[in-house]
Amino acid sequence: MIYKLCFNISLLLFSFSPGKVRCSSYQIVGNAVVFNVTMATGSEINLKWYINNVFTFNTSYQAHGEYTESHMISSVGLVFVRVKASNPVSEVLYNLTFTNLHTINGITLIGDEVVKNENATVTLKMDNSAHFPQGNLSVSTDFGDSTQPYITSISSSDDNLKTIGLPITHTYSDEGNYSVQVQLNSPVDVKNFSTIVQVMEPISRIQVKYIMWSLS
Repeated sequence: MIYKLCFNISLLLFSFSPGKVRCSSYQIVGNAVVFNVTMATGSEINLKWYINNVFTFNTSYQAHGEYTESHMISSVGLVFVRVKASNPVSEVLYNLTFTNLHTINGITLIGDEVVKNENATVTLKMDNSAHFPQGNLSVSTDFGDSTQPYITSISSSDDNLKTIGLPITHTYSDEGNYSVQVQLNSPVDVKNFSTIVQVMEPISRIQVKYIMWSLS
């Protein structure tokens, strides 16, 4: 009877059922990744953390419950995380992924000069010094003439951004200087850019008159 009682206590102290390890799907390079750990049951739990199949750190808990772990992870792009939870009588594996992105950087907006009623082009261009990956970018353009914003998207890793850039065209019916506002949204960041488009009236004709003077 005494041995049976000790065996039941041992199970109560050590065994545990599967829990959860979670984090946000997108993270910012240079910021600590926050993991939410939920252990439904168990005690004397040890967690070994593997980042892209490399053992990186471990944590341990005396009892089940909810915990938060914060860790700097330098890997960029898609990151694979495997967590091995174990105690003296059981072991469970958890797998998850997240994408580690740089904030929006290295982008400039170039304005234009154009004749009215012809296409004006503003261009988003990526510098060679930019850090990648930045993820997919949503592009919203306000042309400054009370028309509806133009919305498109492009991958930050698109080679065209470095070569020809992303041209955005619009036609103005009146001359003047227009402030064009472009907002970029990535999964982890928002940046605003502005430039000027100068719209001019074309010279249609020029007339020169000569006045002849005579001396009497």
